[in-house]
Amino acid sequence: MAKGFLYVAENLSMAGLLKVGRTEKIPTARLEELFTTGVPEPFDVAYYALVQDSKKSAGYNGFC
Repeated sequence: MAKGFLYVAENLSMAGLLKVGRTEKIPTARLEELFTTGVPEPFDVAYYALVQDSKKSAGYNGFC
């Protein structure tokens, strides 16, 4: 069981899309990892929740 976070993030350069994911790190730290040379704007956390089993709780992981 991996205690962690489920998160929803948004990015101004990708209007209308949300990034849904899970991490065992603090969500802001995970989103900093996603801000690379291929992404013009950093991601912002729209929502996050601490869960007991992040792998089991993440029913879907990706852009929606």
